[in-house]
Amino acid sequence: GKGPQHSNFGLDCMCKSRTVSEPPAADDGQGMIVFVGMLKVLVQKGDNLVMRDMFTRSSDPYAVLKLGRQSVRTKTVNKCLNPVWNELLMLSVPESLDPLSLQVYDEDTITSDDPMGAAIIPYQDLIERTQTGSETPPNKESGTNEVYEKAISIDLEGVGSGTLHLTLEWIPLPQ
Repeated sequence: GKGPQHSNFGLDCMCKSRTVSEPPAADDGQGMIVFVGMLKVLVQKGDNLVMRDMFTRSSDPYAVLKLGRQSVRTKTVNKCLNPVWNELLMLSVPESLDPLSLQVYDEDTITSDDPMGAAIIPYQDLIERTQTGSETPPNKESGTNEVYEKAISIDLEGVGSGTLHLTLEWIPLPQ
C-alpha cells in the first residue's frame, strides 16, 4: 500500500511549491495590506434608538463595526432603546485608512435582524495628529506615551432617531 501514499505526498509538495512562487491573485490583496496601528473603540451607549419590535414596543440592539474586511460586534441588549454596552472592540487599521462603519441592528430570533441606523465614524484625524506630532517626544516624566483618543457622539443615519456614544483610541504601530 505504499503507492497511493507516495503519490499523495508528491502532490502535496507540488502544491506547496506552487503556492510559494505564485504572486497573490489581483482580487485578493489580503497579503499586501500593511497595518499602521490599532483602533480601540469603546462602544459606550446608545440614546433614543428606534423601536423595531411592535409587540414589546422596544428593540434588542447590538452594534457592528466594520473596517476593511474586519467586522466586530457588541453583545445584544434586550428590550432597550437606550442601551449601555461599555464594550471595547479592537480593529487593525490598514495603511489605506479605510472608512470605519458603524451599524446598529435589532436582533430577531425568527426573522433576519432589522437595521436600526448606520454611520461612518471619523477616525483619520486621530492618526494625522500622531503623524504631525511625531517630532514631539513622549512625556518622559510620566513615563507614558501620548494617548491619542477622542470621545464622539454620532447620529445614526437612515432612521428617525438614535445617537451612539463612543471613545476612539489610536495606538500606532512602531514603524
